[in-house]
Formats: sequence, C-alpha cells, structure tokens
Amino acid sequence: MATTTVTSLITRAAAAADMEDNFVTSAQWLSWATVEHQMLYSKIARLGFPFHESDESITFLPSTSQYSISEPLAVLAVYYAEFDGSYRKLRLMNPVQGQGAPSRIVAAPEQYHVFRNTENNITLRFFPNPSSGSAIVKNIPHPKTLVISGSSSTTEAFVRYPLSWEERIVLGMARRALAKEETMNPLIERAISDMDVHITESCEDYMMSDAHVIRNVRDDNSSVLSDGFSGWIFF
Repeated sequence: MATTTVTSLITRAAAAADMEDNFVTSAQWLSWATVEHQMLYSKIARLGFPFHESDESITFLPSTSQYSISEPLAVLAVYYAEFDGSYRKLRLMNPVQGQGAPSRIVAAPEQYHVFRNTENNITLRFFPNPSSGSAIVKNIPHPKTLVISGSSSTTEAFVRYPLSWEERIVLGMARRALAKEETMNPLIERAISDMDVHITESCEDYMMSDAHVIRNVRDDNSSVLSDGFSGWIFF
C-alpha cells in the first residue's frame, strides 16, 4: 500500500490549484489536509469499508461491570474469546434495555451494550457479566491530525489509502485554496466528482466480495459484517 507524505499532499494541491506563491500559508495547507483526510477517512468507513479497522482487547475482571476503551470512530463488532481458542461474536443489546442495571448473573457473555459514561469515555457493559476471560473489540479509530513531520500517538506525517484515493484529499485542498482566492476551476470540480464515484464503486466492489469476511469457526454465518455495516456504532 502506497504511503503519501503530508508534504507531498501539499505540493500536489498547490500544483492542482496553480498556486506557486505564498498566497496560502503552510499552516493553512496543513489545516486543509487534516480536514480533507478526516472527511475521506469517515466517508470510507460509512460506505462500509473497514479499511482502518483495529482491535482492542478487554480482559474481564471479577466484580467489574464496565470497561472503557479508546475513543473510536465506530465500533464494528465485539468477540468473546472461548476457552478453546475460537471467537464468538456477541449480539448488540437493545440500547434502552442496555441502560438498565448490570446483570447479576456471572457467566460467559452473550450480549454487549456500548455507551458514554459520566467521565465521557466510551464504555462497554456485558450481559451476563463475565468474571474472567477476554474479548476483542473491532473498531475504526479516529483519524489522526496531520503534521509535516514527527508522527506520534495523535499525529501522522503521512496517509495510507489504496487505489490513489489520497487524490481526493489533494483535490479538496486545491478547491479550498481556490475558494480563498474567490475563484473556482471546473476541471477540479469534475475531478472531485469522478474521484467520489471511483471511491464509492471501489467500496461497493469490496463489499460484494468474500475477501473481507472474518468467519466464526462455530457459526459460519457470524462475521464482522454479517449484520450489515448499518449495525456499526458510530461516535
């Protein structure tokens, strides 16, 4: 998968907008790059393509009923680790029912509820309430803020997208630069429209394939997307 630096995005956007002077500052280019990256990142997720999927593990503890996780863009699914090494997908609990009192039954979980607790953290509650074992929360983390250099836990100096999708970021930045100049370029507008169609069709092709399915050895119909991406929990 191609890695594109933020510096490259800015250079390409300036060329697309035909701006070789300092009319747009580096800070402004960087801000636009971050916004366009976040928009593309979210668009891909909402189209049902878990391209940036990540896993977070939860270890169950006695007398514990709630488990906070890192702030995600979306929760895709939760899997309980069975003792034989297989994983069983848990059912998403009805939100109204999930807000009730925690289950007093101590056993392997069948359902889970996701909510934001009083400390404003994304938290999971399980039913029944397990006292041991673990689970995997499949999620899409929030996109990081883009920087010129010096990536960290909250920033990145590059983006990774398949099929040259990063061009959508470049075109969006160029359009914003032209708007600042109080002008527009019909060719850029057409290119943005074509790129949006390309990304949507690519995601649809992915959704129609079997390559993305993560199957449960206990139940072949239980996959990350078996309930459809409309069941993903976005924040």
